[in-house]
Amino acid sequence: MRYAIISDLHANRPALKSVLADIASGDIDEIICLGDIVGYGPSPAEVLEIAYSKIHHFILGNHDAVIGGKLSPDCFNDNAKKLIEWTCNSLDRKAAKFFNSLPLDAKGGNFRCAHAEFSNPGRFGYILEPVDAEDSFKSCPEQVLFVGHSHVPGLFVMGDRRVAHWLEPMDFGIEDEKRYIVNVGSVGQPRDNDIRACYCIFDTEKKDVLFRKVAFDIEEYISEQKKNRLPETATYFIDIYHKQAPRSIRDIIDFHRVSVENSVKTGAETANLQKAVSSLKKTRLVLLILLVISAAFLFILVFFYSSEKTAAVKAKREADNAKKNLADASKEIKKLQKTVYGSMSLSAAIPPKGEVQLEIPSLNSPVSQSNPLKGWVIQLENPDTQKISVEKSEGQNILRLSSGNPGEISISSRATPVYKGMRFGVEGYVKSENFSSGNVEMLLEQIVPDGTRKTVYLTSIDGVRNLDKWKWKSMTEEKPIQEDGNLFLTIRGQFKGDILLRKFSIKRVD
Repeated sequence: MRYAIISDLHANRPALKSVLADIASGDIDEIICLGDIVGYGPSPAEVLEIAYSKIHHFILGNHDAVIGGKLSPDCFNDNAKKLIEWTCNSLDRKAAKFFNSLPLDAKGGNFRCAHAEFSNPGRFGYILEPVDAEDSFKSCPEQVLFVGHSHVPGLFVMGDRRVAHWLEPMDFGIEDEKRYIVNVGSVGQPRDNDIRACYCIFDTEKKDVLFRKVAFDIEEYISEQKKNRLPETATYFIDIYHKQAPRSIRDIIDFHRVSVENSVKTGAETANLQKAVSSLKKTRLVLLILLVISAAFLFILVFFYSSEKTAAVKAKREADNAKKNLADASKEIKKLQKTVYGSMSLSAAIPPKGEVQLEIPSLNSPVSQSNPLKGWVIQLENPDTQKISVEKSEGQNILRLSSGNPGEISISSRATPVYKGMRFGVEGYVKSENFSSGNVEMLLEQIVPDGTRKTVYLTSIDGVRNLDKWKWKSMTEEKPIQEDGNLFLTIRGQFKGDILLRKFSIKRVD
């Protein structure tokens, strides 16, 4: 998938039209908007109408939240407050209802999007310093995080040292051992001393992120401001356009992060981008099937209306093509499937200051639908080239995760009841064989009473390629459990080769 990720349109019609024209030339599958469709600018109704017709996914911004009645305009300084109140009077109830339906964040495969921050998206705090970035990294497991809000494009990168550092906007490829917070900049209110609109392209298959800068008609924007009697002084990029001295980003910021008690809540806190991707894949599958049917129909026409000799030659050619198309369709169907084996079960309550051994049952053949691993859940993205099996060595059962391609493979353990205030760790032994590329992660996850699945702690298993001998691995949760639920271990990765696991346990350490 190739996503165009845009943010902070701020009722700037000329900028949005220019950016959408640029996106149309870039082979983009879907557009994600990180919020603040309105505010500041002179064309809220027009921009909202264009956005609604062209953009596939929306996230709630702080200006949008005011229109939806979820946030008080008192969070803004005087200038911004007057403009958002003017915007409210320029839009109807349908606009308020639309904004009221938007989620605070959205997640895809290994990426997540929010307007401002991830530790509490409804507070709309800025990510300006490394400590802000580190708080957001700790709050969710995804490798790549996309935000807007500050209107300044760039990225925070965090490697093995768990220290975030800021980089100016640049095109980059995603490295397995690093995590990223990408600020995509602003379409309608750029604040980085560059008067062009900014957005990003994210290619999930090539694993790269590209920054795009697009010029737009500023004179047209000023003309629309004057038509609606809005002040130019509230627009930072016009200062730069008139060659006035740029100001510090901290001087420009006009929104104050709200308290935890007043943070915005929505009916659907997190949108799932994968559902839309699944729908698109189904559409492609239907097209493949239609292609096969068309090929077969063409074969019939050739057979009945050509001469006997010509028909024989053409029939063979069309039959070969139809056979190839059928094979391609079959491959595509298998590629789009994700096989899940087993169902999660609950173990006995964990004893005080004790541990629960994650028992691995014996199996005579690889895990399958008819031969599940009792109490464990297994997911294979490509079941033709991936398998999980149990082996016996020195009286112990060992899990072997085998993958012939970089598709995701994961295994989740039996769940353990836990309660608020407890603190846990996990430990066990890991080994690799014929490991050529990829990464492996160890997660403590929790299912809370409302059925939500949350990541409690995540760490990468470093140096997997060189684990030719058994290596003891452990991690300890930094914070206590926040609410009652069921805790379980997940090992997941995208790699080529074999990973072996033994003697894993969840241990209470508080």
